[in-house]
Amino acid sequence: FCESLWQPLQTVAVALASYAEGYQKYEGPFSRVASSFFHSGRYLTNPEARGKQILDITNKSDIRFCKAFWSITEGDVIAEMCNLMAGSVAVNKLIQIQPHNFEMERSEGEGETATITPPCAHTGPAPVQIRLLCFVEREGQGWLNEAEETAQQNGKNSRGTKKPAKKPPSPMSKGLLIHIHGGGFVAHTSKSHEIYLRSWAKDLGVPIVSIDYSLAPEQPFPRAFEECFFAYAWAVKNAPYLGSTGEHICLAGDSSGGNLCTAVAMRAASYGIQVPDGIVTMYTPFVVHHSPSPSRLLCLFDPLLPFGVLMRCMSAYVGLKEEFMSEEGVTSVVDNLNDRVLGSPKRASIKTNEGTSVDGDREGKSPKEENANSTKVTTPTSLGGVANGDAVPVSDSIGSSFMEEVPPTDIEKLEQVSDAIDNATTGHSEMQSGVNGDQSQTGEESVAIFDPSHPPTSAEHPHSLPGGDEDSQDSKPEADRIPPPPYPADALPKSIKNRDDLHLDFSKSAEQGGADGVRTPTSFVNSPIRLFRDAPIMWNPYVSPLLSDEELLKGLPPVHIIACALDPLLDDSVSFAKKLRSIGRPVFLEVIDHLPHGFLNFSTVGKECKEASMVCVRHIMHVLYGFHDDEFETLGE
Repeated sequence: FCESLWQPLQTVAVALASYAEGYQKYEGPFSRVASSFFHSGRYLTNPEARGKQILDITNKSDIRFCKAFWSITEGDVIAEMCNLMAGSVAVNKLIQIQPHNFEMERSEGEGETATITPPCAHTGPAPVQIRLLCFVEREGQGWLNEAEETAQQNGKNSRGTKKPAKKPPSPMSKGLLIHIHGGGFVAHTSKSHEIYLRSWAKDLGVPIVSIDYSLAPEQPFPRAFEECFFAYAWAVKNAPYLGSTGEHICLAGDSSGGNLCTAVAMRAASYGIQVPDGIVTMYTPFVVHHSPSPSRLLCLFDPLLPFGVLMRCMSAYVGLKEEFMSEEGVTSVVDNLNDRVLGSPKRASIKTNEGTSVDGDREGKSPKEENANSTKVTTPTSLGGVANGDAVPVSDSIGSSFMEEVPPTDIEKLEQVSDAIDNATTGHSEMQSGVNGDQSQTGEESVAIFDPSHPPTSAEHPHSLPGGDEDSQDSKPEADRIPPPPYPADALPKSIKNRDDLHLDFSKSAEQGGADGVRTPTSFVNSPIRLFRDAPIMWNPYVSPLLSDEELLKGLPPVHIIACALDPLLDDSVSFAKKLRSIGRPVFLEVIDHLPHGFLNFSTVGKECKEASMVCVRHIMHVLYGFHDDEFETLGE
């Protein structure tokens, strides 16, 4: 990495290690941050301890730890510091789009329209929140301040203060940037990405709409995808209310946001509505799948996106659960299965769910003798006719060598394998708070409500939106219509909800085994890699654009891909660019040296990151205005 990033990356490492200290001990975010400050000195001066702590956290922590740590930037103190470094903008407003149908004209076919329906996956229709950023106030944006001005006037009537003179708004911009933020599909909002969006608003001179979508694992695919498409279609149709004529539209996103941008553009093309003039993606995962490519292998050492974090984010987005088991538990399951395959007569007893013994041979044994010769384990599936949840003790002939290595004090832990499997496989969704689930709610920010069936009245824009309350989908492509619940099996992620979803395939164990016909499984039962490989959701083109067929990709506009040479997702960008080029689609690939994943969030602390941010601006201006590389030097004039 470039030298200017050494200190910021070390700061992130110290913060990660110290934050982990308080994550398990405290519940509140304030307590965790305070504990992080308390322990930061030790990890700053002891690189050995810092490395061990980070390794342990990235290997063993769940996705909620990643969400909590990444959400630190949403806090008021850090957010305010970032805002001061990023500069000010004239318009920074949250807009809430109400969940109503509306019509959009098709690009081909005069008079034909497509019905855009609100997102409904998992939790049903709900509003979608976006953030509008603009360096100067422009025509068409006045409706955003009406409610706020009314409240201010009511509060100041008694004082009789004079309202300051307001500058007339600038003309509408011809361009509009629609942005989808990153965060591994599980964290961040538009607020934490203002650190570079504010400077983009000044450099580009166009309004920026950043979409706040619902986050995984509470809301896995396709919820975020549906919300982003709904917000994109709304912004294109209502560009005049955002300060733009909508003549030139660019869709841009970083990391997971780039994945959603590509999927949204493909959906817009399949609907036949206006597609953006171009897409600009930064360090994007174009395939949500376990891919042992060279760059992804490098993520074993990556300071910002290590392998464990990458896999957990992808699993959360598609709704897969982690099914790790302890080594002792797997060994017990193996011994039990070997017993079943061999048909050993020494399998003395089977306990029912109520804990009573079916065989009475052990009635005369003491508890010590009982524990010394067997341990209660639960098989992941019903094998050999034993129902799920039944506990099978391992006979002394099969499990003696294993039990000799296990201290008696650990037998009680082994008896809890059944509960561990239940806890790992039983998914319980947490209802989202507010509009976008885990996203930080800014209590001091006012939100402008936009109902597509009742748009704001404005003399500048006399056109009104159709009501469209009917739930009609006749205008959608047949292959792309959203069916009513229940959804088809291949439309939604298959989340593991019960014990039947954990399975060991021993149907061919006898034929493929060794001399004794016994075969031992791997050390993981249904590991994330196996789940990634087998889950049909992984082949959904809106999840992994790299796996899309040519017909769907041919509808994409020009794609600008910005990648990092030291990013685990570099090969995704190269492979996607090669695929687009092979089918004749215009694609631009630029690889930036010496920078890590997420360099945009470091644009205010490093010269190289700021220059890379300007590379993104250059590609966006290429999309909006058609500028070429040799014209950028004189663009300022």
